[in-house]
Amino acid sequence: MLAHVFLHVALCSAVARLSPEANVAMHVRMSYRVGGSELDKVFTFARGDTTQAFVEFDIPQSDYVMRLDVPKYKCSAAEFVHILADQNRKITETLSDRASAEPDPVLLMEGTAPLSFSYVKPTFVLLGNGAACDSPVSACRSPFRRIGAAGRGDVQLNISEEMIDGLALETQAH
Repeated sequence: MLAHVFLHVALCSAVARLSPEANVAMHVRMSYRVGGSELDKVFTFARGDTTQAFVEFDIPQSDYVMRLDVPKYKCSAAEFVHILADQNRKITETLSDRASAEPDPVLLMEGTAPLSFSYVKPTFVLLGNGAACDSPVSACRSPFRRIGAAGRGDVQLNISEEMIDGLALETQAH
């Protein structure tokens, strides 16, 4: 299943200084986090009288590293993006006047939580595989479940209202 992406790109200063009639070639690459590319295409657009460019494309659901390059003017951007199937997705990105570094790896957390979860101002502590089960940390039951393809660091997080209430009572007791 494909998602339709509306990519809004704020132009770097080198491209923004071009005449409105100038054509600009921007290379868009959507790569999987664990290797391989789904989209590797050059879009050409007229500079126009605005400081943004707009391109559209369809792509399957997944997590991607999105790289935008305008090599002629040495502008680029890179970011992790998550695409949902059958959903339109608007992505806004800003081209930088210098080469963009590889984006920092991220841990994606997906799941459900009640509205009250946002009020408890959660702090996430992820423990390595070497954490001992008989340490004081073992008293915490983790609602996390690993998901995703091999090599991915995604986490499934499902929080219930009862879990929030239990934490509130535990905090009041101390």
